[in-house]
Amino acid sequence: MNATQQILDFASESGAITSADVDAMGISRSCLASLHRRGILDRVERGVYQCSDELPDSLYLSQLRFPQGIYSGETALSLAGLTDQIVETPEMTFPSHYVVNPPRRAGIAVYQQISERYESGVTTYSTIFGHTVRGYSPEKTLADLLLPRRHTEKGVIISAFRQYMALPKNQQKIAHVVEFARMMGVDKKALTLLEILD
Repeated sequence: MNATQQILDFASESGAITSADVDAMGISRSCLASLHRRGILDRVERGVYQCSDELPDSLYLSQLRFPQGIYSGETALSLAGLTDQIVETPEMTFPSHYVVNPPRRAGIAVYQQISERYESGVTTYSTIFGHTVRGYSPEKTLADLLLPRRHTEKGVIISAFRQYMALPKNQQKIAHVVEFARMMGVDKKALTLLEILD
């Protein structure tokens, strides 16, 4: 199989291909550039390409470009099905040492957390295009929304907690919500909301 076909097969199967993927295959990046110049691949992000006939999955493509980013806030709520709101600006959380200027320039709302908080509560979701992305669990997201730095509207928070409490009891992990809230110092707010909505 020639290099061009390998690149096209990979891009078709996974939804996109990165410069790093091409490097890992042992193929010259010039082959990727050639496919882009010929209109076979579209450059959708820096170092990220997809087949020209595919609709872009912005959440998937952004995570390819910024693999340390974890979807959080209202974006994670949307991925978890806990909001009906359309997310205009994707929100990602990065480790505290990460240089956040590139994702900010790409239009992403950026948050940072210390390693302990950053790594806890990570799960995977499917985008509407069927690609897998990493985001925070509903339980961590609910606690995270209560942080003052998020500036999340009260209506969004209450609606998210309501939708979570409407889940079947076997899908609710109230203790985890409280545990994450305690870790972030917002346990009183979380407990008050959970009591009101129970």
